[in-house]
Amino acid sequence: MNKNPFEAVLPIPKDVALMETETSISWFESEDLYCSIPIPKAPAPTMEEMKQSEAEWVERMGSRKVRWLVVVDPKGKSSKESRDYMGKILPKYISAMALVCTSALARMAATLFFHLKPQPFPAKMFSNAQDARQWLEQL
Repeated sequence: MNKNPFEAVLPIPKDVALMETETSISWFESEDLYCSIPIPKAPAPTMEEMKQSEAEWVERMGSRKVRWLVVVDPKGKSSKESRDYMGKILPKYISAMALVCTSALARMAATLFFHLKPQPFPAKMFSNAQDARQWLEQL
């Protein structure tokens, strides 16, 4: 099995249950700290896949909100429709978001998203997962 290069940015703990999709690997580090890394070169999810993921999330989590530590893929692609959808659903499930951007391109994409889709929860960008986690833990 090839190791995901984003694991160097946000290592996957050995003792967690992984949730894997075609676009990401995610896990809970605590009851309300959700972490995810992208799958390199993954195709952009379709709207159908995004809606299915949301349905699965609701089935698993109900209406509980989480803090999300996410690594941004600088080469990730998404359609305007999917960005609009994410902008609409994120406030339902996220209480705070820390984005780890390892390149200028990733930082630019995240900045653009939050400029176009302002969110009601705290969101901040970081260059490393340690600082991102520390910020989320103090909220």
